[in-house]
Amino acid sequence: MTDALSRLSRINRALDIKYAGSDLIGPGAVSSTERDDTKGWAILVPRSGEWYFLAINEALAQMNELAAEKHIAHSVRSLFPDLAAKVYPLFEQLRSGHSAFEDVEVRAAKTTGEPKDWLVTYSPVRAPGGAFLAVVALVRRR
Repeated sequence: MTDALSRLSRINRALDIKYAGSDLIGPGAVSSTERDDTKGWAILVPRSGEWYFLAINEALAQMNELAAEKHIAHSVRSLFPDLAAKVYPLFEQLRSGHSAFEDVEVRAAKTTGEPKDWLVTYSPVRAPGGAFLAVVALVRRR
């Protein structure tokens, strides 16, 4: 478990340093990380049939109109029920071995103004032995 937490911590740091082409992120995420219009990221972990925010950057928190700390340890379903219905099946496929989902169209319901459309790449994070650890979501404008 310590190795898994250490790996997730390194991913968190790599994402925070402007996505510096880290090899810690699964395949599929690399092409999205090279784009200048990537704005936000989150790391999500499974627990008891739900997917929880482990980490999120300020850019994505602002897109979600919710402080970053309000995401942590909350499930996607509890914060964004409509989004959960769309992404939970994708997350389960990533958990089961799918390599990545690139440019998934997501419409974000906004509390102010018009809804915003985003393209999201979801990639699995695996331990060195291949065990699934988390999903990294990289979000950019559509």
